Order: sequence, then structure tokens, then C-alpha cells
Amino acid sequence: MAFYRQRILHAAVSVAVIAAATLSAVGCRRDAAASDRRAPGDAFDPSVVLDGPRAAEAIDAMRGPAEGVPTRPLAAAAEGVRFSDAPMAIRNVAGRSTVGITYMQQTDVACVARTVLPDGREGEVRVDRDAGGSLAAHARLADAGSAQDDAFARDVLAELRRLGALKRPQ
Repeated sequence: MAFYRQRILHAAVSVAVIAAATLSAVGCRRDAAASDRRAPGDAFDPSVVLDGPRAAEAIDAMRGPAEGVPTRPLAAAAEGVRFSDAPMAIRNVAGRSTVGITYMQQTDVACVARTVLPDGREGEVRVDRDAGGSLAAHARLADAGSAQDDAFARDVLAELRRLGALKRPQ
């Protein structure tokens, strides 16, 4: 029993010493707002008073971030789909279809994704944009011409329309 009392007393003394050292270190710091005199180490002169144009400029600088910048209007895609949404559309459909994406690249006219099925078979999904701006989706997930490929391509186009309907800054 004496052993435990000694341990508790030792822990209490240690906590008291640490608390006293912390309070003395913090208590020695000067409160910057306590006076308007500049102390060594102060980055700015606390006795500066802003008035006139300098005060208005400082107040405007503080209010600016709070008021925010003028935002662009939100709008759905003009043609119903955005080509920039192609990578997201392919990823969304792949996630719902348990198809893995191993590689994706988007250029001005095509977005190509390499895919892998759970059984390891590899394929490719493409969203092509023609000169008029219309989009076409093509999929070859494993075997060329399968019903799964046609369904995947249809789902990508449907996802592009869904994403195009979402309002975004223009």
C-alpha cells in the first residue's frame, strides 16, 4: 500500500512541477494588447492609428474576403452534355458495373479508358466528340459485340446527360 501512495505522491509532484513551469513560461509573455508601446520582437507598431483613406482601404481589404467574389451563374450544359464530364461518366458507370479502370486519357476529341473485368479480361471505353460537338460512346469490355458492351455505352451516354443536367458555373 505504501508503494502505491509513493507512486501517487510522485505523480502529483511531477504534475505540479510541470504546471508551475508552464504557467511561469506563459505568464512571462507580454500581452500585446496591454499597451500601445512597441516591444522588442513586435512585428508591427501597435500605436499606429488608421484614419481617412488608409482606414477605408484597410476596412475594404478585410470585408472583401467575407463578401466573396462575384460568382458565375449556374447553368446546365447548353447541349445537354459536357465533353468535360466524360471521364466522370465512365468512372461512375464502371463503379456501378464492377468494371475497373486502369488508365484514362482525354484529348480534345476523345476520352479513352482501359478497363478490366473482375475475371481479368481487359477492354476499352471511348467517348468521341465530332466536329459538331455531339458525343458518341463505344465500349468493348471483353468480347467484341457483346450485349454488355452496348449496355455499358448506353449507360455512359445516360450518365453524360445526367451530369449535363447538373447546374455548374459557366
